[in-house]
Amino acid sequence: MPIAQIVLAATNPGDAGRQIAEIHALADRCQSFSAANADGASVAGTVTATAIHGLGDQALDVRVTATGPDAATYQQPELILVRVGDKLAAISDDYPDADNSSALKAAQLLTARLTGQPV
Repeated sequence: MPIAQIVLAATNPGDAGRQIAEIHALADRCQSFSAANADGASVAGTVTATAIHGLGDQALDVRVTATGPDAATYQQPELILVRVGDKLAAISDDYPDADNSSALKAAQLLTARLTGQPV
């Protein structure tokens, strides 16, 4: 079942930028992982965090991707974080058989609203 979620938060001065930096650092430290599934079998995955230029004051595209022979049976979530001043938006989706562009489109629309640009 596809999942879509949007979270918007106002933060104390400087906190939104620090939160994005912390998530980027976490993705750098945890570029690959393995964990047991419900049956106890090991499932591997990768984590990437890529800067998105031109979206808000700062933006990051975080993807968690399952790897291995049965990777397609697991969710492949994408999380886009956008900072506009001291506001932080988190947009996520997990649409199998799609390129996850819906999260980016939602982030672009939300960023336009936060910055007062026409949509």
